[in-house]
Amino acid sequence: MRRSGLLRLVVTLVAVFATAAPAASAATPLKLQARPAAGGIRVDVRAPGTPRRVSLFLDGRRVRTDARAPFRFARIDTHRLRRGTHRVRAVAVYKSSTAIGWGNLRIESGRKVVWLPAGWNAGFEGASFADWSWWKRPEFDRNEFGVVGTGTDGVAAHTGSKLAKFVTTRAQVDGGLQHAKLYKEWAVRSPETSWKDDAGQTLQKLPGSGQDASGTYSAWYYLPADVRWTKDWSNVMQFKLVFPTGNGAVASEAHWYVNLMSADSWGGGPARADGSTPKGTDPVFVPSNWTMKRVDGSDPDWHSRMVSPPVGRWFKLSATVKQGQSIEFAIDDKPFFRGSTADWPVGIGSTPTHQANDVSGWIFGAGLYGGPGRLYVDDAAFAPAA
Repeated sequence: MRRSGLLRLVVTLVAVFATAAPAASAATPLKLQARPAAGGIRVDVRAPGTPRRVSLFLDGRRVRTDARAPFRFARIDTHRLRRGTHRVRAVAVYKSSTAIGWGNLRIESGRKVVWLPAGWNAGFEGASFADWSWWKRPEFDRNEFGVVGTGTDGVAAHTGSKLAKFVTTRAQVDGGLQHAKLYKEWAVRSPETSWKDDAGQTLQKLPGSGQDASGTYSAWYYLPADVRWTKDWSNVMQFKLVFPTGNGAVASEAHWYVNLMSADSWGGGPARADGSTPKGTDPVFVPSNWTMKRVDGSDPDWHSRMVSPPVGRWFKLSATVKQGQSIEFAIDDKPFFRGSTADWPVGIGSTPTHQANDVSGWIFGAGLYGGPGRLYVDDAAFAPAA
């Protein structure tokens, strides 16, 4: 990257000052400034008060920790970054609280570096699900479907000191209590524009026009090596469209999603998306859509979509949405399936059952919904397209 081709970049990001309170409504800012530096960029962090330490993370991996102000992190080598969107996150640790700030770095063709709006992030450091929209359901249990401390069940948080745990048992599933999941909803039009979420906060709108869902959605997942998955499908990431049904009520329709199930659900055979050969109760991911059919009514080639997710370590599952064009799913930034509007509509728009002007909400979801199992999630994010 040539220094002559760089403009000074200053990104100010506002973070929630996370405490143990159930609502994340405090407004103490953590500010990041990103500037060109030889061979990459430099990130300066301005933290309120006197933190014990500040750590900087790039795509979930710690770059460095500073224990003394000023907190300056030189330099992030952008030459080694793949093309695409990368997440920059700062965590300031105080005696009894944590502050978080973030930004998104995108590498374009010609090694051009672009900063994107911070969008939305949820790191669970507030010890609640208050950064999400909907989670209050009968399945909610702080020990099994809730925020837990790092080290719970031998699983360290991806970053910070908190993570989300999702458990559904066979008895729960058989009893219809299989919804250990979180939703982040953006209001598109009435009635959602006046709604308040489970934390009592008015639903946010998408950036810009408020009707373009384009961008990269991601979360970090941990699948325990000792869990044996079943033939039941379990939805771990999903997108939904919401439609009014009259009298202020709405209904949601699954749009695109990633299912987790055992390899033997598919009768064996290779997972051609990554060339792996999962067997028996090994987990596989399979992207799908609302009808499990393509728009023309034909059946997808499921094995071409299958991939074996990592177990026993954190990995990033992401989906890049280009509204009206495509959705691309990736593990650790390595794409494994790209769906187009020939498969199913993408983003906020018309579907075979609804018109675009009927859409009142757009949902991104994470967790464990469907079959029995156990997994962990941390550091969810949405980086809007520029």
